[in-house]
Parts: sequence; structure tokens; C-alpha cells
Amino acid sequence: MSFPTIKLDAPTLDFVTIANLLTMSVAMYLIWTLNKRERGILHCAMGGLVLCVGFAAVPLRSLIPGKLTILLPNLLIFAGAMFVLDGVRSFRRFHRETGIYVLISVSFTSSLCYWLFIDDNIGLRIVVVSLFWGGGTLWCAYSMAVGVAPRDRSVYWTTAAVFGIDGAALLLRAASAFSGHVDSNGFNQGLVGLLNFVTLNLGITGCAFGLSMATNLKLRRESETLAFEDSLTGLPNRRFFEDRLEQAERRAFETGHHIALIYCDLDDFKGINDTLGHEGGDKALRMVSQRLRRAISDDICLARVGGDEFVLLVEDMRSRDDINALIERLRRTVEGGIEFHGHSAELKISCGLAVYPDDVGSVSDLMRLADAGMYMMKQHGRFSPAERAGQV
Repeated sequence: MSFPTIKLDAPTLDFVTIANLLTMSVAMYLIWTLNKRERGILHCAMGGLVLCVGFAAVPLRSLIPGKLTILLPNLLIFAGAMFVLDGVRSFRRFHRETGIYVLISVSFTSSLCYWLFIDDNIGLRIVVVSLFWGGGTLWCAYSMAVGVAPRDRSVYWTTAAVFGIDGAALLLRAASAFSGHVDSNGFNQGLVGLLNFVTLNLGITGCAFGLSMATNLKLRRESETLAFEDSLTGLPNRRFFEDRLEQAERRAFETGHHIALIYCDLDDFKGINDTLGHEGGDKALRMVSQRLRRAISDDICLARVGGDEFVLLVEDMRSRDDINALIERLRRTVEGGIEFHGHSAELKISCGLAVYPDDVGSVSDLMRLADAGMYMMKQHGRFSPAERAGQV
């Protein structure tokens, strides 16, 4: 394997890399100050700073002869890379693989020390450094790419691609060093050296820019979740449900399908609160939401629209008998005892039903009619769609 010879000014390249790393560290720190829950961003900032110190220590080799001045920068650069890896994985909410980190660190340090103190071979030292660093960078790429929602892939996958390019260049650097294409200072000659400089700084910039974009995206998704999700139960809230209901009306108008809306309400929720306390009441609401989820299929929209009020939207309804059977299943699943701090209470629900277009001319009246049916069930202790239709 041969590469064209290109003369590169190593001190200048190191200075550019150090300046880039310092900028990346400051940027990551500022991003973390805006969202301090993202500890992974802080770890990336710390990693960039340690990398910066490691690259700044590289010129010590020419000023202070000795193998320790070779070992120190390599250990610092490796530690910085591990900080960045841990930061990326923490940002993506992966479990910290402490055992693997320790194993990698011990393997790297022992391999580096062997090719430095026992068998002084600069080429194989570069192979070791490049393989470990390249492997860690590819792990960063994998961590950014896996398990990403389709709508967020443009940001996460672009950042992963930058890490991947840098990792591939480092593996090429290892192959070049193994073939003997390094100078006396351990610098890869030719296109490989230039490629590593470009991809390293591309990776630094891409890490800062990509993670800042991903952080902004994550904050936006969290805001969307807060806007459309009930914080107590995790169910969709009224705003989400009303949007879903409008979409269902359009589809029903186009296809001629029927829409069923079931309005559920806990019986005597005030009594439950008085017996169990407000914390016990919150537990009751969470329990009801969980039981309702278990009783329905994935194509039914379930939402909490009030204190103890839940609604279910069934699109493409087949028959009233199916919906009545669903209501009975909801009651059997939800109703039962609950205990909290030595106190107990009984959970019971009342349900009302309205169907579009059989019962109402527009979906705007569905919730009103179903709500009225639910209150009638509370009063009479039973549910009959035919009787409800005749009295409402």
C-alpha cells in the first residue's frame, strides 16, 4: 500500500485542532447551561476539554525527551474520547457500561505501554491508538443512529454519519501505520494524514453542532409532549383528543364510516379523595388509566379530558352491540378495590355513548351527548343506548 507524499505542518494542524476542541467544549457547556438535565452534554464538554489538554501536551515530546511525554498525551486524548462516548450514550439514555469502559481502558493502557516501554515500536503504537479511538468513534455513531424516531432521523443520523466518517478514517490511519507510513514523530504521511486531520476536525464540529441540534429537537419534542399529554396519567389530554376527533370526522365523512365516542367518569370521586387523600386519588386515576388501557385495542384513542373524566374514540365502528360489549368490558376491568396507606375504596365508572352520524350531525356534539348519557347512567345505575337516545 503506497500513499502520495504530502508535507504537513504538524504544529499548525495541532493548533487548529486545539482551537476547534476548545470552541466545541465551550459550546457544549453553554448548551448544557440551557438544559442542565442533559448531563450527557456536560460530559461531552468535559471530554472536549480533556482532548484539548491532550493535544496541547503533544509538543512536549520535542521539548522534554522521554517516554512519559509520549504516554501522557495519548492517555489524555483517550480519556477525552471516552468522556465524549459516555456523554453521547448518556444523551441517548443508554445504560452506562462501566465494566466495558474499564475493560477498554485497561486494554488500551496496557497495549500502549507494551509498545512503548517493552517493544518500542512507533508504528504499532499508532495502530493501537487509532484502533481504540476509531472503535470508540464508531460506537458514538452507533449510539446516535440506533432507536431514532423516523421524524428525527435527519438530525441524529447526520450526526452519526459524521462520527462514522471520522471512525473510518481512524481505521484507515491504523492500516497506514501498520504498513509503516508514519514519520519519526508518529504522524501519518500523505493523504492519510491529511484525511485524519480533516475528519477529526469535522467530527469535533459535527459533535458540537449535531448534539446542539439534537438537544433543541429533544426540547421541542418534550414541549409537544407536555402540550398533548396528561402529566398525571401519561394519556393524551383534551387538546390532543379534540384534534384527533376532527381528523376522525374528516375520515368518516370521506369513507362513510361511523364514529363511536364513549365518555367515562369515576363514581363518587370526591368520596375516594376524602377516604384516600389527594395522593390516593391521584393513584386511583393512574390505576383507572392503566386498566382502561388494558381493556382496549391499540386502534382506540383513549384520553383524559378532565379531573376524573376519560373518553374513548372508536373509529370505523361496526355495530352498537360491539360498542356495548366494549363498555361492559371497560366496567369489568376498571371496577374493583384500591388500597392506599391502610385505607381502601371501591372504583366504579359510569359510561355514556354517542355515535356519529347516527345520533348527531357533527362530531362537535358527540362529547356533549356522550357526557349526557354518562350522567344518565350515574342516575339510573344502568346503560341503555336506546333509552338514552329517547331521553336526550
